[in-house]
Amino acid sequence: MLAPTPAASNSARHVESTNFCHNPFYPSFGSATCSMLCAGLGNETMILAKLAAATLTIGVSTGPTVEAPLQHLSLQQRNAATQAYVRPVTDCITSSVISDVRFRSDDPANLGDLIVDAVPKCLGSVRAMIAAYDRYFGEGAGEQFFMGPYLDVLPNVLLKRTKAGAE
Repeated sequence: MLAPTPAASNSARHVESTNFCHNPFYPSFGSATCSMLCAGLGNETMILAKLAAATLTIGVSTGPTVEAPLQHLSLQQRNAATQAYVRPVTDCITSSVISDVRFRSDDPANLGDLIVDAVPKCLGSVRAMIAAYDRYFGEGAGEQFFMGPYLDVLPNVLLKRTKAGAE
């Protein structure tokens, strides 16, 4: 970077303190106003503008991080991949239900209510599981799995785990 002259340095400091060109709170300024406000910065403004344009162009052209295509995976591979997300949800809900004073393994009548009360405590892992199912099986598949097959089987899994833990 070139060392500015004392006069240019003073004007550059003044411009930096009032530089609205790149301020997101003042997006209505046009390029003519920015050029006028940024006068005194010389080539530095031109280089920064080119870098900003290049950064935006690259960011837009590449888009967000692209995940590996999952359509080529077999159904068995996708099911195996999602099990890593199902287990923590089941563990969390099971531990929450078992620790609830209302839970009695000999009388599972209120088990559904206990599971419903446990879900908010495990919301982070539930959301991760739903997102994983959406990623592997398509948009909406996670919610369908959670509200359907997962909650249908969960009470029996929970009872089996409590019996296995008691033995």
